[in-house]
Amino acid sequence: MSPFGGDGVNNAMLDAAELARLLSERADWLEAVAEYERLMFVRVAESAEGAADAAATLLSQDGQALTLATYRSHAATGQPTACRAVRRA
Repeated sequence: MSPFGGDGVNNAMLDAAELARLLSERADWLEAVAEYERLMFVRVAESAEGAADAAATLLSQDGQALTLATYRSHAATGQPTACRAVRRA
C-alpha cells in the first residue's frame, strides 16, 4: 500500500494484533493465517483503493493541478488537510 493517507502503518498495527490474536486462539497456525488473510483483505480494501486512486492522481500528467484542486476544495469546506495538520503540530 502506498503512503497516501497514512493508512499503511495503522493497518500494519491492526494486522499484527489480529494475527497474534488468531494465532493464540487456533491450534492450527495455517488455519489462523488463512482466517487472518480473509479478514485483512476485507478490512484494507477501502484504504488500499483510496491509496491507489491517490497515487494514480498524483502521478498522472495533471497530478499537481488535481492535488491543488483537492486541497482547495478541502480548504473551502473547512476540512483539514495534511498541510494544516503539520503546521499545527
